[in-house]
Amino acid sequence: MGVFLSGNLYKTFTMKQFASLLSILLVLQLSAQVNPLDPTFGNNGEVNIPELFPGFGIAVQADGKILVVDAADSLPVVNGGYIDNKYNISVCRLNADGSIDTGFGFNGYSTIDIDTILFPNTVLSYGSSSRGLSLQQDGKILVAGSCSSTAFAGRLNTDGTLDTTFGISGVAILPPTISIGLCIKELSNGNIICGGENTTGIGIVRLLPNGNIDTVFGNNGIADSTGFGFGQSYFKYLFEDGNNNIIAVGGGNNHMAGLPYIHTCKILPTGLLDNTYNNSWIVNNNNVAYLHGAALANDGSLFASGTIDFTGGSENALIYKFKPNGDIDSTFGTNGFFQNTLYSNFAGTYIESNGKLIIAGNHKTTDSLNFCLYRLNSNGSIDNSFGANGYIESNQSAIGDGPFFGTSYASTRQSDGKILITGKGTYGAHIERFGLSAVNAVDENNINEVVFYPNPVLAGGNINLSLIDKNTVIQLFDVQGKMVLQQTVNDNSIIAPAAPGMYFMRLINNKRIITQKLLVE
Repeated sequence: MGVFLSGNLYKTFTMKQFASLLSILLVLQLSAQVNPLDPTFGNNGEVNIPELFPGFGIAVQADGKILVVDAADSLPVVNGGYIDNKYNISVCRLNADGSIDTGFGFNGYSTIDIDTILFPNTVLSYGSSSRGLSLQQDGKILVAGSCSSTAFAGRLNTDGTLDTTFGISGVAILPPTISIGLCIKELSNGNIICGGENTTGIGIVRLLPNGNIDTVFGNNGIADSTGFGFGQSYFKYLFEDGNNNIIAVGGGNNHMAGLPYIHTCKILPTGLLDNTYNNSWIVNNNNVAYLHGAALANDGSLFASGTIDFTGGSENALIYKFKPNGDIDSTFGTNGFFQNTLYSNFAGTYIESNGKLIIAGNHKTTDSLNFCLYRLNSNGSIDNSFGANGYIESNQSAIGDGPFFGTSYASTRQSDGKILITGKGTYGAHIERFGLSAVNAVDENNINEVVFYPNPVLAGGNINLSLIDKNTVIQLFDVQGKMVLQQTVNDNSIIAPAAPGMYFMRLINNKRIITQKLLVE
């Protein structure tokens, strides 16, 4: 028998009842501690790359390997030797499990000595960075960036070597009116479109497959900005619609309002502005807005997400919805946009089949800034059924080395539905992968179905598994909540603990999370 004190009441329980109560409390404790990240990726779902800082671009190959790009330091360059300065960019490739793919480039890194290629025998006063990254249909890797205020596009072979058939030794210089290359994309006809920061007009240029400027596009390769009506601008996201038009999303300074803004425009295949589209700009209550993510829906609707800065330095995340004609969709959120003080940035947007939005970004508290997923209903309201009041965050402060202050810059979704977020972490570039239990908001339940037997089991004996998919992660906790075992299971049994007692077994796969009691005798 056991005695439980509650206020002034004493209650008597049988040991069986006490064990059941203990199991309920522990399952609740484990649910609160569950890590939404994919445990099969890196260290409990996260990877740090100290050599890159930060991670500005991310892409996933058809074979599941992951590419991350940005400025690099003290890394080998693709033509041999080492460099130790700030004038180079690097692409790092990870295996699907988050380990470095040492067969790519030099020990996993393809580093381009960009200043030597563009400015040989010249002492530069500005560094370089790469913020654009994408894959061609043939698997070759496209990057875009800048070096000493000169924008460039580059192409790597699948093994990380420079593609010398592209531009000059694998690098193409963009027109001088574009100072920073921010995005790059292969079009359906094999041409390449680049977006970046432009001193005036539309900073979009089209290249031929060999890296030469496509001079028949717009004005000598640059999109014609006649009727655009903007001052300095930048473009970070480019989409090709079913009619081969380019939907561009970016920001900049409007010459009339003199304020930073988010804007969209549509470029015809000829490079001319489509004046039937509302090539609009938005200034949010005279506050500074920055674009970090965008998504184009099948019906032509457009979502643009990012950050809004207020006087005094506070930041909120926001997302706009545009109609297929470029008008703001006032039925979404509040007059066309959603804004929330709990989030500091939205870095990626994904449209679900039911119209809901999953958004990758940051959730801020007084002592941390964690990577998160949020979900909105199709009308722009918070989906409170998703996680805790509409969001699920990774607790890096708990699983890392103290308070974590990360900034998400880019995100991508794998073919299996898992979501990768990269950006700035405590130690260089930081990547996290959210598992399907988080993406699909699968609740953790104590499901009463047989998934392992016998139960009870003899200490050190075999535990047979049923209804278990391959690559299921098994976690075993004692009654104090301490994890005593974690392993990935690819067969039909595991070995029971040597110490008798009550345990709690958690099984995690792409479909669900199950927690059940296990008695070891």
